[in-house]
Amino acid sequence: MSDIFTRFGTPLGHPVQRDPSEYAFTEIITFEFAQPVDLGNEATPVGQIWAKMIQTYSTQESVKMLWWGRRVEMPQVELPQVIKLIIDWKSSDNRKHFLASPGFTNLYKQWQSCPAPFQSSSPSLFALTSSAQSRENAFALPPTRNPHRLGPYISVFVTFHFSPTFDFSKIHILDTYIPSRTKQKVWEGAWVSFRQIALKSEGGIISSGNADGWGVDEKSFIGVFRFMNLETAQKFFAEAQDDNPEQIPGLGGLQRLQKLADGEVSWDIEFVRMVCKMPADPVVKNDGPLFPGLFSK
Repeated sequence: MSDIFTRFGTPLGHPVQRDPSEYAFTEIITFEFAQPVDLGNEATPVGQIWAKMIQTYSTQESVKMLWWGRRVEMPQVELPQVIKLIIDWKSSDNRKHFLASPGFTNLYKQWQSCPAPFQSSSPSLFALTSSAQSRENAFALPPTRNPHRLGPYISVFVTFHFSPTFDFSKIHILDTYIPSRTKQKVWEGAWVSFRQIALKSEGGIISSGNADGWGVDEKSFIGVFRFMNLETAQKFFAEAQDDNPEQIPGLGGLQRLQKLADGEVSWDIEFVRMVCKMPADPVVKNDGPLFPGLFSK
């Protein structure tokens, strides 16, 4: 039995709150189901719980947007099934109130009785790009019209985990003629360069922007991209992890970011096919159920 909701309520801290009418931060939760589940089938117990959770979150006044999707494994495997739930919150205070609400308590009880074995991560809170359009680009659902022409979009989650001993404030001297900067500023500058290369790559060029930002723990950072398909995304990020002695643009970009952090950073790369967006985009016609089947063909 997962203690997902117990961890939801732990003091995680919150980023500096922006305009509460616009955007405060994004919460990302990872579910890992041990057995195949069809979360879109409300005739099943786990489908009912999932639908109730999506409805509960999406109807909160302070939830700006919500998405969820399935991580795509390579080579293709069915188990475990890893699900990403992404929630845009308008207000830090309202999220805290929700965690203490009867609605949240009810969800906790329902997950306690969930018959499908699963594990879940502690929620991660990131102050992502403040532009709603950039976040929607990153978490975009695959197109329902002309999918072969537009491509079966894939979202790529690149999460960096810095060592607790890494000193972000340490001065990094690049050249005696260049003003010195902190290691954090140098690292962020290198990330911007890598980000631009990713957005101009074969598969990344379909997106006008990405979403990225620091975690509230100040020791993690995430970048989310939308690529044309799984193949182009895997190709780019495989090359980005290679050593790059010839300094070919894009090659070894993640290795360079690691070196700039004195080797005190690791990363996870996850390929996620988004399934549902709430509220649904009014310009996209969808004749299917409110919560489409996760593994429907």
